[in-house]
Amino acid sequence: MRRKTERWVQSLKSLTSKLTVKADDRNRLALGLMYASNEHCCSIYELCGKNIPSSAFALLRPQLEAHVRSLWVARCASMDEINGIYAGKEFPSKNVILTAITELEEFRDGVFKDKVNQMWKLLCDFTHGGGVQGAWHIGRHEIGSYFEKCQIETLYGLTCNISYLNSIAMAKVCNSEAIATKLTDSYKRIHK
Repeated sequence: MRRKTERWVQSLKSLTSKLTVKADDRNRLALGLMYASNEHCCSIYELCGKNIPSSAFALLRPQLEAHVRSLWVARCASMDEINGIYAGKEFPSKNVILTAITELEEFRDGVFKDKVNQMWKLLCDFTHGGGVQGAWHIGRHEIGSYFEKCQIETLYGLTCNISYLNSIAMAKVCNSEAIATKLTDSYKRIHK
């Protein structure tokens, strides 16, 4: 799975670097968050390669959160909310954002909201040094990194999935069906 992740990271970087958009406040904020989300995917890949899996796992929630917030900014937020964020106001809560996203036609089935909510508590545990994160560092007689290969493989799969959805959203913000198609083709070819 590491090799697939490497190939996907190269592909998403190459394809999304070709995107252009009218730079208004909404697009700049949405695409900035999407870019950060994809950078987290790249960092997860690099950290796992350097055998620093705790830090890689800790980035999965910020990757997902940046993606969720970017969708809200791109499709749901009012200009007053966007200007407020630029002025330093906090984003609305995850639940408020997910409820707004679920009102969009393509998310109305609630699957996206359900998946985010299912993952959220565990991802926060990894990000904030919770029990699961701590337990994966305790061996029988020593403390170290005790992540199993299957756990790292799952991490690779999740970060690739999030970055795929995120990259498609980037292409949509940029009105580039051609790049969205190339991203989908690349993702399917790599992850078959």
